[in-house]
Amino acid sequence: KKLAYDYSPVEPPLVDSTVEDLDKVTWPDPYDPERVEGLREEARALYENTDYAIVADIMCRGPFELAVKLRGYEQFLMDLHLDRKFAMALLAKLTETVIALWDVYLGAVGDYVQVVCQGDDVGMQTSLFISPKTYRQFIKPCHQRIYDFIHSKTEAKVFVHSCGSIYDIIPDLIEIGVDILNPLQYGAAKMDR
Repeated sequence: KKLAYDYSPVEPPLVDSTVEDLDKVTWPDPYDPERVEGLREEARALYENTDYAIVADIMCRGPFELAVKLRGYEQFLMDLHLDRKFAMALLAKLTETVIALWDVYLGAVGDYVQVVCQGDDVGMQTSLFISPKTYRQFIKPCHQRIYDFIHSKTEAKVFVHSCGSIYDIIPDLIEIGVDILNPLQYGAAKMDR
């Protein structure tokens, strides 16, 4: 359903799924050649004809944001505490998919971009959606795999977007290879410039 600036599932499609169901889901094919058709040539032309930085913008959501969209916020947040096997399996599948998408995308444009953007909204106005401890246990390893992969495919800086108050994990983001944080949402708790 279209909201103000985005689309949101009316009903999360995996809300009642089990670990076994994850193998039955039709996941997107990151290696479909149409995903990047003509992109390398376009990136090269920009690279050769501008003095501006070229940005590989956010092309997919991060594992936390995807999990809550597919499972629903309430269910996925409960999974992190009550069904950790499912939470870990879903996050692993989503992380693999995000990495595969970046593999194809950066295979096409990695030589020509100076910034690579990845998003994962883990904050709300008052705090993180989850505790820093839960972030470090479940989400940080996924983020590290993604950012390490991006760094392995390009010399570009890793730019991470998250809405909300993520102050408590900024040191974690720096540790796992984030070069640029967006936004500095000064209206959110503890995010004053």
